[in-house]
Amino acid sequence: MGNFFDRASERLLTTCARRTSYQSAEGRRAAFPPDESYPTPTRCLKVREAFPPFAESTAFFALPDGQHLWWRQVRPKDAAPRAVMVFFHGYGDHSSFHMLQVAREYVAELHVAALIVDMPNHGRSDGLYVLLRSWTALIVAMERWCDGVCEPARITAVGAKLPLFAYGASMGGAVLIDIAMRSPDRFDGVVLCAPMVRVAQEARPHPGVEAFLRHVICRIPLVRDLALVPNDGFFENIFGVDARWRMDEHRANALNYTGPTRFKTGLTLIDAADCIASRMETLRTPFIVLHGGADLTTAPALSRELHARAGAADKALLIVDGARHALDFGETAEVHERVFAATFDWLRTRIARAAIRDGPASV
Repeated sequence: MGNFFDRASERLLTTCARRTSYQSAEGRRAAFPPDESYPTPTRCLKVREAFPPFAESTAFFALPDGQHLWWRQVRPKDAAPRAVMVFFHGYGDHSSFHMLQVAREYVAELHVAALIVDMPNHGRSDGLYVLLRSWTALIVAMERWCDGVCEPARITAVGAKLPLFAYGASMGGAVLIDIAMRSPDRFDGVVLCAPMVRVAQEARPHPGVEAFLRHVICRIPLVRDLALVPNDGFFENIFGVDARWRMDEHRANALNYTGPTRFKTGLTLIDAADCIASRMETLRTPFIVLHGGADLTTAPALSRELHARAGAADKALLIVDGARHALDFGETAEVHERVFAATFDWLRTRIARAAIRDGPASV
């Protein structure tokens, strides 16, 4: 019965939205056609030369339930990739703005093939805008996309297998951690940028309000899917104090959701982060975690705890004092240089190790 009410609620909210509204996937794709370019922000790194030539393509991936996920591939144009790297964006985000620029930096520096996906209910993928009823359903969808897209991308023309790495920012970091916990050997290593290991206390509702949402509001069909939870100050708080000019660029990122949070989505994210925090020991995949010391959105103390408690033998931690949540796109060039250099060095070493372990992969 619950699934019936969930489907009915989503159909009603989608029907009530105009076709041009971003609430529906149809409206988002009409406003931002998948085969057309989308504006990108200033490069993350302070470099003078332009990006090298890339080979870029986009496609849809069909899940067993008929839902379609939109994804993008970025590869070196004139050289064979040394590895495959998957990118998971944060809450409300998508794969065509800052995450695309982040992926391009990795392709240019490390000569990897980057795969970036719009998660369900985000960007150009199917689903009511930023509605997350079930964290498990989200993780399963991402695992199926990895199985159907990322694993085949690893296979070269001669049958060799490229190493597979992944990058997750904020909510995308939580998604990546959960996938790695469920399948420790899926990735050769993961990069976690300000991961949502637990929602910062300042960003959570008052305990009384949270209890009311959980036990009253989220038991009422339709009402629980409404976007009425204010997030005043959230957008401004993710940017560094000395990089506020980047907010102007991101205000032009119309496909990025910045409106009120849906009741059910908010509780889903809180519960997911708390669940991850309760089982950190099960993370055994090699990882590096990066966090801004002044992050007001996700708690840097929990990244320290993740590094201390995780069962992985190969793990690294970088806390950037004074930096906010958007370490990879919302800080000064100096902070970006430090963050990217740390991850480049970490990945370069592990890509080389994989080449020694598996032998060179030739396409």
